[in-house]
Amino acid sequence: MTARATVALFDPQRLEIARKCNALRRSEVASLIGISPSAVTQLEAGQTKPSSGTLSKIALALGFPVEFFLDDGRRSPVKDHGSAFFRSLRATRQLDRDRAAARAFLVSELLETIERHVRLPRVNLSRDLYLSQERVPREAIEEKAVALRRMWNVPDGPIANVVRLLESQGIVVTHCIVDCPEVSSFSRFFGTRPIVVLKEERDDVARLRSDAAHELGHLVLHEDVEAGNHLIENQAQSFAASFLMPADQIGVLLPRSFDFDRYKQLKRAWGVSMQFLLYRAKELGRMSDSTYRRAMMVFSKHGWRTREPFPLDVREEAILIAKAFEVATSAGHSQGDILDEARLPLPFLTNVTPAARQLEVSV
Repeated sequence: MTARATVALFDPQRLEIARKCNALRRSEVASLIGISPSAVTQLEAGQTKPSSGTLSKIALALGFPVEFFLDDGRRSPVKDHGSAFFRSLRATRQLDRDRAAARAFLVSELLETIERHVRLPRVNLSRDLYLSQERVPREAIEEKAVALRRMWNVPDGPIANVVRLLESQGIVVTHCIVDCPEVSSFSRFFGTRPIVVLKEERDDVARLRSDAAHELGHLVLHEDVEAGNHLIENQAQSFAASFLMPADQIGVLLPRSFDFDRYKQLKRAWGVSMQFLLYRAKELGRMSDSTYRRAMMVFSKHGWRTREPFPLDVREEAILIAKAFEVATSAGHSQGDILDEARLPLPFLTNVTPAARQLEVSV
């Protein structure tokens, strides 16, 4: 392809995505490639196109192949498929939220490429479970969580592997695609495919499981709502508690007093933190508000709010993407070929999911 033909295919939206993936401002990109900030703004707005030399500098500075920035008609157009469900908008910089959302978009592009070669699980979510109004009683959310367990044929009792369950129902789970400590787990739809990004907490399996269920709550309950809204975050948390610990199964097991040994046993049996169990006990009226507050004071005193004792042993890894690569490879499509087709750099891929990090040595 000639330099002129390459420049003619330049897609301005992909420059914006690559910039946001690197958490860079336009002025910083301009400094890296030796042009003015206004020139970068014009490039992202589609008002001008870069020279072939400038495009090469952009690719080198942002860590993407030149082909990533081109629209040759083979990929779906860049679209905003709705807001990501971030826990708190005030706790994170816009730059970091943009980076996380942009990298999640690249996961969706990787999946689009993989699905040309491998059939992924069908997305099994029902719009009938969306909340029809902003404020609903807790019992209504409990009903929706129980309905989803029934729809997915989840047996009574603790869920053995929450991450694997989500993946089996067509929800793609990834880990650690953004290294900002203020960005917690989040989720969003890209087209009809939902993606859950879990903040990697290697020593807190219970937190990872509840985060996965919390993000599932957003995907199940919420459509076209304001991200970071305190009300919807509470609803997602209530859904997670109901999904992981249905009231009719956990209720009678929860002590009314803060019986430390009993809550430790329940943590190990149900795969959730003691704090989440205490929350559930208060939510179901098994524990009074005053008893709950006293229990949380004990956790604060010992520093257990951020690092609970008795961590769970078995980590839940997201494996869907890595397994899809294995299937594609067995069908004659090398990992390198898929990466080239997706036009994504290897360092991004190896940060998508822990299981995919093995690909770095095999491409």
